[in-house]
Amino acid sequence: MISLDMRATIVCLLLLGGYGSTGVCQTPSKQFEWKEYVYPSAGFAITVPYDPHPHDDPANPGYTVYTVHLSPTLVVTFRSANRQDCVTILNDARDAARRKTEPTLVNGSFKDITVQGYPSQEWQLAVPAVGYAQYVRQVCIEGRFYQFESRWPVGQQMPQSVKRILNSLRFLTVSQSH
Repeated sequence: MISLDMRATIVCLLLLGGYGSTGVCQTPSKQFEWKEYVYPSAGFAITVPYDPHPHDDPANPGYTVYTVHLSPTLVVTFRSANRQDCVTILNDARDAARRKTEPTLVNGSFKDITVQGYPSQEWQLAVPAVGYAQYVRQVCIEGRFYQFESRWPVGQQMPQSVKRILNSLRFLTVSQSH
């Protein structure tokens, strides 16, 4: 008989393949011990239930990825990179939303916002074919690009744990040396 933890790990690994996530798959303990993790060289701090194990993003050279699996179907991923063109990235995302080139974009969800006074964007996607909803926030700070993403089962509201992580995110003085 397969234990519950082993089943959760197997489902998590299957989801990694299905979602194309590059994160480290880890099944958190049953009792979350939320802690702030500070990454001075990346310029941010975030509170999560366990170490998100920063690693290079093999699909996007120059990006560092921080991933937390809150359950087999609830994933939070944070990416950071030194990108002098980060304002261009925000402009391109805005243009794509206006042209409606992303068929999974939830109508009316794309917003230009500010986070701690910095230019930012957020939007939601719904991908019923694979069964998930997704929230994305991008922030540009002095040549540093940040992207927060979370996925959960389609048809549900953003989970409170995702809101907790998102609200905990704070940006430090950005160091261009990594």
